[in-house]
Amino acid sequence: MLALAAFPLLGIGCIGDIGYDVTYRNATPGTVVVRAFNDPSLTPIPHRLAPAQTFGDYWQKPTNSSQAPALVRAEDEAGVLIFCREYTVDDMKRLKFTIVISEGTLDCR
Repeated sequence: MLALAAFPLLGIGCIGDIGYDVTYRNATPGTVVVRAFNDPSLTPIPHRLAPAQTFGDYWQKPTNSSQAPALVRAEDEAGVLIFCREYTVDDMKRLKFTIVISEGTLDCR
């Protein structure tokens, strides 16, 4: 009985985890590979998106305006960089947490 009473406490460590759902949408005529560099401690996972396809992701960082922005890059099937942009938390809020991948957006700093 005591073990059952302690079970709800297992999730307490997750209460402070701040993050948000992010959606990528491929607005290009071809397949792209998207990588988000949003946490320097993690290796970005590539996501392959067909034209008009969306993909849901979860970011824990950046969590506030003082942190370094997240970098999102997309390459076409030939490996050519076609999209590169940094996003702050304020950017993501303004975009309703949706990143539209379009050709020729090369705004990396």
